[in-house]
Amino acid sequence: MGISVPEVLKPFVCHGVNFKSISGNQLVADCPFCSKGTHFYANKETGLWDCKSCGESGNIYTFLGKWAQQVHDETEDTEFEKLSNERGIPALAFKAWRLGWDGTQWLLPVVSEKQTIRDIRRFDPKTKTIKSTAGCHSQLYGAYEATRIPVGGTIWLCEGEWDCIAWSDVLIQCGYEDQRAVGVPGAGVFKPEWVELFKDRKLVLCYDNDEAGRNGTKKAFEMLKDVATSIQILKWPADKPEGYDVRDFCNHHRKLNKKANTIFGKLSALLISPDEVDELKNNKPTGEKEIEYLPNPPTFEDTLAVYKKHLKMNQEMIN
Repeated sequence: MGISVPEVLKPFVCHGVNFKSISGNQLVADCPFCSKGTHFYANKETGLWDCKSCGESGNIYTFLGKWAQQVHDETEDTEFEKLSNERGIPALAFKAWRLGWDGTQWLLPVVSEKQTIRDIRRFDPKTKTIKSTAGCHSQLYGAYEATRIPVGGTIWLCEGEWDCIAWSDVLIQCGYEDQRAVGVPGAGVFKPEWVELFKDRKLVLCYDNDEAGRNGTKKAFEMLKDVATSIQILKWPADKPEGYDVRDFCNHHRKLNKKANTIFGKLSALLISPDEVDELKNNKPTGEKEIEYLPNPPTFEDTLAVYKKHLKMNQEMIN
């Protein structure tokens, strides 16, 4: 008969820790960090843990941070390339967001505005589903990125992690340091405690082309209209299929060998003001829009330098 694992320790189980025995008020397992057998102890009441061999210790969030870092560091380039082919996003973008392959699932660490990992989202390539670590609450993906935007900068609010990563890649390649992409964990999820992150920033709502996305747009707009300095809404053309999203858009144009600033311009051309939404629902034309392109697109060397800077920041943040 297996050991009963209390809720407070379920996050460890989500990430492969197999508790084998009980010692007082602690459950015992092999250490996921040094692999030493039966040297990993976790308190059944507090969730505090330590390894009697390698000396690593902390709470559940410390564990998530260390585990996400270890898995990322051990992920081979071939795995990133596989994910790139499947998701239609450059492999380097996944590295910038510190993703990692643990052998069965992809781990997407979620860093809070306080620079701590509060969740690890888990993507199953077989079922194509993504879900949070047990016991962790839904977080805004890229919340820390939002805190780095200066007043007057722009936040692109995307639906889901993949759209966020895809659009972030475009922004980084364009060299826009005053713009960041963040992602809600679901179309209908937007928590009141996230509102303050958008204060005095320009906002672009980039939800999916479906009913859930349109409802999510309305919800986010109502919650943020009084704090953002301006709001624009992504209006998908009528010829786009149900469920079409930012990642699809970026992938489509990337396959056509379009550069990042061109992709940025084309998506920007689809943005409308909130007072145009009802008009567009009635299929009334909005006319052409003037697109402001980056006047001098960065060279490959410039882009690589931006990515190296981004990766270094994330490395320091995790540590």
